[in-house]
Amino acid sequence: AAAVLWLAGAALVAGADAALADCAARALSSEPSVVEGSSKGGALPGLQCIGFAEDRRCCEELPVHKVKAFLQYAVNHDKEHLASFDVVLAGAEQALAAASVSDECSDVAEAMLRPRLEVVPMLAQRALESLESVEHLVLSSLCSYCFPEGEGESLRITKHDGPAARQLSSFAVTAQATHRMLREADLATLALEGEAKRCVPQYLVDLQSGSVVGGGASGDADAFQASVEAVARLRRWPLDRRRLSASFRAEAAEHFEEDFFEFAERLLAALVGPAARIAHQIQLLSLAVGGRDHRASGHSVARLLWGVASSSEASPSGLAEDVSTLHASAAAPQAPAGARGGAADDDGDAGSRFGMVVLISNQTELDIVHELLSRLQGPRTLILEDVCGDALEALGSGCHGGGPQQSRCLAPAHAAWIARQGSGVRVAWRRHGSTRSIGHTAWAFAASFWGEGCSVWLADFRPEKACPGVQPLADVLGGGVVPGARLQLVKEPARLLGLPKEAVFARVSGEDEQADAGAASTFADQSFATRLAEYIDFHHRGVAALASDPDADVPVLVYSCQPYAQCGGQGDRLNGIVTAFLLAILTRRVFLIDSESPLPLQMLLVPRLVDWRVRGGLPATALLRQHHYHDKRRQFEADLGKLASYPDKTLVLTMNYRMLRVLFESSALRPEAAALGLPLGSPPFLVAELFDALFEPGPALAAALAAGRLALGGGGAAVADRGFVAVHLRTGDISLATPEGLQGKLRSAPQPRAQQTCVVATSGPQGSRPLRPRPHRPLGDGAGPDRPTTRSGCSSAARRPWCSPGASSARPPRRLAACPPPTSRRMAAACGRTSAPREAQRRNGRGRRPQGCASAWSKRA
Repeated sequence: AAAVLWLAGAALVAGADAALADCAARALSSEPSVVEGSSKGGALPGLQCIGFAEDRRCCEELPVHKVKAFLQYAVNHDKEHLASFDVVLAGAEQALAAASVSDECSDVAEAMLRPRLEVVPMLAQRALESLESVEHLVLSSLCSYCFPEGEGESLRITKHDGPAARQLSSFAVTAQATHRMLREADLATLALEGEAKRCVPQYLVDLQSGSVVGGGASGDADAFQASVEAVARLRRWPLDRRRLSASFRAEAAEHFEEDFFEFAERLLAALVGPAARIAHQIQLLSLAVGGRDHRASGHSVARLLWGVASSSEASPSGLAEDVSTLHASAAAPQAPAGARGGAADDDGDAGSRFGMVVLISNQTELDIVHELLSRLQGPRTLILEDVCGDALEALGSGCHGGGPQQSRCLAPAHAAWIARQGSGVRVAWRRHGSTRSIGHTAWAFAASFWGEGCSVWLADFRPEKACPGVQPLADVLGGGVVPGARLQLVKEPARLLGLPKEAVFARVSGEDEQADAGAASTFADQSFATRLAEYIDFHHRGVAALASDPDADVPVLVYSCQPYAQCGGQGDRLNGIVTAFLLAILTRRVFLIDSESPLPLQMLLVPRLVDWRVRGGLPATALLRQHHYHDKRRQFEADLGKLASYPDKTLVLTMNYRMLRVLFESSALRPEAAALGLPLGSPPFLVAELFDALFEPGPALAAALAAGRLALGGGGAAVADRGFVAVHLRTGDISLATPEGLQGKLRSAPQPRAQQTCVVATSGPQGSRPLRPRPHRPLGDGAGPDRPTTRSGCSSAARRPWCSPGASSARPPRRLAACPPPTSRRMAAACGRTSAPREAQRRNGRGRRPQGCASAWSKRA
């Protein structure tokens, strides 16, 4: 026992060393607020730090009280959560009772539910008993932070923290053994033959498909010690971050409670997670065997749980045709950029197809932008705004809080203002710079506006001092990074336009950047799936090794979304999955997905190139290796070095941001990224290719897709050939969560007095095809008159960028008969100019109205 306690404490003492160094680091900091709180005397009220010298402390009282209050609230919440499982168990007993009376599958239902009903109370009780250990470890960490001890006195921390770490690790080992027992019972149920087999829902089949994760230790003793080390890692990492930069140290001085919140959340999740996962499984199995979603109910959820296809959704032959068409269209080459963008500015003379792209950024001074607009006019000029700064600066921080940062998150600094000036120049904004180069973006727009054979000059006015790390255009243009592009660099753009020399970007690239550009040109025409061939083979071998021996030495990275845990919505989850997948590729780990909430992910999306399924979910010991980065961009970036060299073979991540650029810019991952041609040589749709490498529609989702195509007026290639407009309405506002609320919102929007028109261009396998005009009837009380397709020249507002400028007799593309009313200033600005003078608008009580919604509603935009 003494040896066990010593081992547990030896692992945890690293956290005390971090705190010791931290106090000294703050004393040496140049930040006034940090120095002010670096060292104080006296004990902290309400915090008992037995074994610590309390005559010198380096923390404020308020954050300490916040940690204690948070811990009390979190523990009480988890007690209530564990107690709520009694309701789940009672419902399951009722379902079994109902099945035993009238269902021939009652024996199978008993075999699936009874083992789970027996283990949940035991795990919940063990978790309740271990909550005190979590409190002790968090408060002990707080003591070691506020009262750092000398190196020779660290055994006091060992003596006090060892029993708590031992209890948590013992719980994890016990929960893992329970998890293994349930898996064996489920496999026995799945092995049933004859009539009994039809009593097994598809949910259980999918639940027990995939690789076994977390059984890496050879025995309970090894698992115990590994769990102790994992607890120490969870405690140490938040404290280690503040050594990385002055900003982290400054935040820690006044808000160090966040570090302890994170530590407490991870430990509590590891305690509650095993019982919560099994309770969630009990709920779904109860619904399937004796609840409203019984096999015979015909409900949509029942069809998912039992794997029964609906005959009304699609016929098997039509489904197969639609799915094969979907895959074929995904693999087919895309139409040229000029075809996608509609009519290019081409008067038939090849020598006249040219243009200038002027590059500015969010850091370009407003005075420079004013001067550029005074010198540049006409549709042969495109002003392209780039985003300068590192990945986190470009994305923005605090973007969901509604504070002062909100307006600077993912919003252009100049492009919207330029578009409102009516100068006739084209303007665009490069929203993300995580993949490819500004040269790719410039050429894509130029080819769309002026044709594939055009010649383009680039004038760079992004300020050098404000855009560190930006790839010089000379490397991009000279290295063949943009295949087929006819781009030429204006060597002295300031002199050409009579502007100050310091306004021009003129940085010379280093050897690493030149090497990156050379690697990117190698992969210019290669799909990402082709580049992943070696990793896919590595993944297949790893999954095969885990199938033969769950304890095989195979490094894995698991994206986890557990029941009752914070995962975010569908977009958040997909962003996290894509980021974790790319991190697994760059760190040579087998990528797996553990997602049971609300249903196992494999019930909707099935593996395509790699088998990412996890059998039965993650065991408890793996939960101690879970690092949670929900809404924690800076923390993820700070921990990337440690994640890249993670010592355990199992690493579990939960995150909700797509942070590809952070991966590419990390010094620990940059060589691996460059070996795959990232980021400059990435394919045009990297995220889509990553998604396609992981997923394809399962039977239920494929049937729904086929039904959707039929609703659009045809199946398979017919829909793609006709073209259609897809609108994504994000209903984050609770008032839009119901059809009534949505209709009320649209009904209250300002209605256009006269019928408006939109230009819509769509692209299919055969190139660009305009939609047939359809009458627009608003959701309000009345309906506007139909307006036929216009075949005459373009109006001034609708001419950008779809009609040939200056050629009023040119036949424009077809138009939709009407444009929906704008619901905001931003939408109105995107749709064009106002159609009536401001005074008339005020008189009629109407807002700005769109004249030609080309850029706002086109598929290309």
